[in-house]
Amino acid sequence: MNKKRIRQMDLALRRRLAAREQAMTRRERELSDRAIFYHVTRTEEYRRAHTVFAFVGCGREIGTRALLERILSEGKELCVPLCTGPGRME
Repeated sequence: MNKKRIRQMDLALRRRLAAREQAMTRRERELSDRAIFYHVTRTEEYRRAHTVFAFVGCGREIGTRALLERILSEGKELCVPLCTGPGRME
């Protein structure tokens, strides 16, 4: 499979996921956020990590606040991307 086809498939998947995310009710998002928090914090990789890379969810994205607070409360180093413009992160 060539890079162009992979990129097309990636974009199509992102569009489908964004549409599903937008269609979620507030309650569905809350349940989803809790489930993600639960699963992430119980992985061996998370428990052993000294540094965790995450993003700050905003708008209708995954709510990461509880996870970010947990990371910091456990004394782990937290790294988040710096948004330098629309769709641009460093």
